[in-house]
Amino acid sequence: QEVRNTGLTGNSHEIKRLLNAFPEMSDTKVRNFFLDALRECMEYTDSEYRYSMLSEKEIAGLLEQYGTRNRKVAAEYLHEPGAELFDNTIKELPKWQKDNPYMIDDVIRFVGAMGISLYQENQELKQEIKELKDFVRHVRHPLRTLWRRVKRMFGSGK
Repeated sequence: QEVRNTGLTGNSHEIKRLLNAFPEMSDTKVRNFFLDALRECMEYTDSEYRYSMLSEKEIAGLLEQYGTRNRKVAAEYLHEPGAELFDNTIKELPKWQKDNPYMIDDVIRFVGAMGISLYQENQELKQEIKELKDFVRHVRHPLRTLWRRVKRMFGSGK
């Protein structure tokens, strides 16, 4: 059965490659934050920009290079002698190019996805702060009242 690799594609690869220059990208949480934004904007690009990361010749070379081993795996583990492990159909798609007409659109989508994500997180944090302030206000009020009564009791006894 065909299982689509939900990893990054063309323009997202290039954006991620450039982001990898930041030392903070070694932090898993930071890396996942950016990956989520890249995956978000890829949903829009994938339907517009069809391409292959490798040329037809490069794909044919890889299939030839690993074909024997892949058939051996299919025979040994899937019990299908002579069957191909993967779909070896080579689609006629242009090879991905860095200066493709969708790169600027994808950069804008990426920035937009990041902005939306940060905005939503900011709104959630503002709501949490409001709830905490309300909680503190409610907790302080009874304590203040109690403190004032104690002060009056001891203060009036002088």
